[in-house]
Amino acid sequence: MLSLVVLSAATTAASSLKNAAFLGPGRNNTMALAVTYWERLYRVYKEVKNRLDYHISVWNMMRRKEQEHMTNWVEKHVVQSISAQQEKEMIAKFIVDLKLLAKKAQAHPVM
Repeated sequence: MLSLVVLSAATTAASSLKNAAFLGPGRNNTMALAVTYWERLYRVYKEVKNRLDYHISVWNMMRRKEQEHMTNWVEKHVVQSISAQQEKEMIAKFIVDLKLLAKKAQAHPVM
């Protein structure tokens, strides 16, 4: 919103400067100073916005990397906590469950 106000003020001042050629030299100088002021203000606004956008992107990247690291750490420790015996038991249970699902699928075919 601020950028639109600054931009419209700068364009208005620039167009006023073009239309004020018939005014005295003092008025033209004042208009030129006003245009320069608004242009510099707009450049400052854009520079500050770019720097803030950069810091936001850095912060988002750091947060994403922290989340990925935490996820990898939890996954690694969960996998390490599963013993060989637990793994064998889970695989056997999965096989039994798959056989039951296969029997159900044969009993009730989907068309």
